[in-house]
Amino acid sequence: MTTPALVVGGRVVSCGRVPGQAELREMPGRPWKKKRWNRALRCDILAPVSQWERGWDEWTYHRTKCSDWPQQGGLPDPRGEMINEFLGGARVCSQMWIASLVTSALQPGTATGLSRVAGTDVLLLDCLAENPAAWLGEAHAAHWGVSLGFLLKLLHSRDRLLLQTHPDGARARKYFGLPSGKDEAWYVLDTRPGACIWLGFRPGVTPAYFRGLIERQDTAALLDCLHQIPIRPGEVYFIPAGTAHAMGSDSLVAELQEPVDITLRAEYIRPDGSRLPVESMYGPAGMDGLLDCFHFDCLPREELLARHRFRPAPGAEEPWRKRLITPEQTPLLYG
Repeated sequence: MTTPALVVGGRVVSCGRVPGQAELREMPGRPWKKKRWNRALRCDILAPVSQWERGWDEWTYHRTKCSDWPQQGGLPDPRGEMINEFLGGARVCSQMWIASLVTSALQPGTATGLSRVAGTDVLLLDCLAENPAAWLGEAHAAHWGVSLGFLLKLLHSRDRLLLQTHPDGARARKYFGLPSGKDEAWYVLDTRPGACIWLGFRPGVTPAYFRGLIERQDTAALLDCLHQIPIRPGEVYFIPAGTAHAMGSDSLVAELQEPVDITLRAEYIRPDGSRLPVESMYGPAGMDGLLDCFHFDCLPREELLARHRFRPAPGAEEPWRKRLITPEQTPLLYG
């Protein structure tokens, strides 16, 4: 079993194993090499931490809890059992936002989603704001400021997630006044039998046809517009902004994304029959804006997989460190 970790500046930031705690500490005396940033997601690493590295007593973790279904009274959310198993028994939510500097769109105007230092009310965001160059390096701080340039989550989909997309930069600014869009990737950590995703429009799907299905909330037909793809641990799926996608049930992924919390949905009826407000599908963008944010590239299955599915590649000098996506693998978008 390995644990996902990030190196931020000279510090290790990762998922903790102690229930109810969040910790962050420097690892003294350990010579960390400078990170190389992937142009596609501005982050090249969800590094597996080996047993040897976990043997160092000097370092601990920083973690935060956040979920679409917030915990009540501090009770664990049973929908996060695959995260619990992956972390060796820690009781957490169905989502973990790791070293997060991003607030949740579900509770605007609050600090929900922001990571805190263990045993305090100090936000990680405030720590970085005091001296971003010391944490992130001078070059990174000069370009990105306090932002890490990405958000990392652990996500357990006990139920199928709603069919959705995310706006690109131009549309995020146009419809939502946000500074960036949301490219993302899923690194599959664990699955149960039958785990799958729906990704990308199949050939022949048109905006007019898709709009009609949204208005009728024809769930089966909506999903049939996308390629259904079985997933396996170790695979990486790159999901650029505008790509139609939905995660099936019974999977655990590390989700790396641009640092913004914005989702547009084609459904407002959940698989369990409960309903969201219709406006939750598109917010201020309206139905026309929702359709505008979907990219109808309609690729054949094999071409779609060639563009969107990858395997992590070990580094030549540090084989334990795996690069999930490289600029060379996304030339059409970032070449």
